[in-house]
Amino acid sequence: MSNTHLEGGLTTVDVQTPFGTVSQVTVGLRGKFQVANAATAITTALFAGKLTGRLITDQAIRRALRNVQFVGRMEVMQDSPLVIIDGAHNPQKMSAAALALQELYPERSKVAVVGMVASKNAEQSLAELMPVIDGLIASSPNLAWKECYAASQLASITRNLRPNLAVHVVPDVQNAVRRAMTIYPEAAILVTGSIYMLEAVRD
Repeated sequence: MSNTHLEGGLTTVDVQTPFGTVSQVTVGLRGKFQVANAATAITTALFAGKLTGRLITDQAIRRALRNVQFVGRMEVMQDSPLVIIDGAHNPQKMSAAALALQELYPERSKVAVVGMVASKNAEQSLAELMPVIDGLIASSPNLAWKECYAASQLASITRNLRPNLAVHVVPDVQNAVRRAMTIYPEAAILVTGSIYMLEAVRD
């Protein structure tokens, strides 16, 4: 990949594959980490085209990747206050979300609204967020059919990881987002930790 350009949260790049270079591909998903995924998709598509004898044009690739959507992956729900949802639910995905947040909003303060199911590693996941956020609202997906971390548990884990970070406990997801918007109206607010968190925010 070369000639990378980031504008409006979307990355435009020249993608080099074993089958040639596809230039000026704009990836419709936010965050530079999506470029590696796009390069894999392009290579796979071109390889499949070679195997089947079908011509896959650069224009078709550009159009497909420009229009691709991934609900709940660095998805902006509103601009003012800025609320973003991302279904990061493990350390690897949380690391990618934290990196994207830094890349997309380097000048803004950043706040996370986090809730997680109990089967996930909360400590390792939250550790990935700690370097980039300025505040955290501990919440919970509050599922009747699946065990979840209590908001107070996530708050305790967060305080152990970063004792001086401002942490608020708001168990209800919608109220947690409202609290974040009230306390941090100028921040980039990331709602994350579980895909189940996103359902309540979308509603």
